[in-house]
Amino acid sequence: FIHTMLCNMHTGHPSDCPHLERRGYTGDGQLTCHAALSVLDARSFYEKWLCDIGDSQDTLSGHIQYTAPYIRSGGGPGGWGCAIVEVPYQLYRHYGDAAILSKYYGNMRRYIDYLEAHSEFGLVTSDKAGEWCLGDWCGPNILYPDRDITSHNQQVIIPAPFVNTYFMVKSLETMREIALIIGKDSDAAEYDEKIATRKKAIQAAYFNTFDGNFVMNVQGANSFAVDLGLGNSTTYANMVAYYKKLGYFDTGIFATDVLIRTLFEHGDAELAVDILTNNGSQGFEHWRQNGATTFHEYWDSNRSRSHCHPMFGAPVAYFFEYLLGIKQTKESAGYEEMIISPQAISRFNRMSGSMETPRGRLSVGYEREDGGVRFAINIPRRSKAILRVWGADHALTEGENEIFVTE
Repeated sequence: FIHTMLCNMHTGHPSDCPHLERRGYTGDGQLTCHAALSVLDARSFYEKWLCDIGDSQDTLSGHIQYTAPYIRSGGGPGGWGCAIVEVPYQLYRHYGDAAILSKYYGNMRRYIDYLEAHSEFGLVTSDKAGEWCLGDWCGPNILYPDRDITSHNQQVIIPAPFVNTYFMVKSLETMREIALIIGKDSDAAEYDEKIATRKKAIQAAYFNTFDGNFVMNVQGANSFAVDLGLGNSTTYANMVAYYKKLGYFDTGIFATDVLIRTLFEHGDAELAVDILTNNGSQGFEHWRQNGATTFHEYWDSNRSRSHCHPMFGAPVAYFFEYLLGIKQTKESAGYEEMIISPQAISRFNRMSGSMETPRGRLSVGYEREDGGVRFAINIPRRSKAILRVWGADHALTEGENEIFVTE
């Protein structure tokens, strides 16, 4: 992932690939922003790119362009346009400076106005006239695996309005949080109303009460719904059962991210790791075993135009958040306060990793020993943290910490 990002971080914009289009797609860029900020000190880089996104926004309609700096390209109103919300928010979370949220708050509101103007019956159903209006992107060939299909998106089954309305809700949820951070408390009720309306529309249009699934439970459809708190008691269970049986990705770039994060958030780390490490033809291990040193554009490398595309790389952030367990508390920004709670400890004999924060180097490592696990954790200055393992909390101090935890 680092190789892929560095190959695409030139002239202040995150390009889709360094050798073909070379454009700063807002979809690819917002999707991988969190992961990139976890492994690279890229604050100035993304602040500059945000200027491009804001400058390119249509001043009349509020439309966020699919590329920044703007070159006419393909995309959609949800997963691409939400860059104006997601990138400032990730910069705030990683670096703790709320000024970036205030600076682009007006742009965010104009973006929501644009989505409202392109909605019917509570769903985002259209985009700028003459443009593509995509939902998810670059899904694998799951319908006709033996057929040579060259179209980027011919195999995306889940409807674009479903995905685009999901992103509208996620943007509104983030904006509600932002409003409270920057003193725009009166806007929160407005966002709550819009969120409720859009969730109700998604549930009504795409939920099958007979089996508890959204859009046949394929290509991560249930994960989008679960992430919004939709469905019923069987929706998440159906998703887990489906991917345990399938064992590999059937998802486009956005659902790949949402699926893995949702599994980790619900405590199914083992399944998330199984999918991430599957060695079938639709997975990262397949690329690695075939000599890849960068991420590819398609799961099927033989049909891929590009072998240096970052857009499937969003789950890299979850290596830090869930496998190493480095999570900020909900109220924290700039790694001021953290709970270190690694998942899937029983799966690995050892693991270690580090990241640079505004407060200094943060590292987590552990190794299994007879009767328990030995942790070595470095907490940056002026940061507060606890280690939470197997339901018990252990105090951590600034600097080096070594703790042995019995199972």
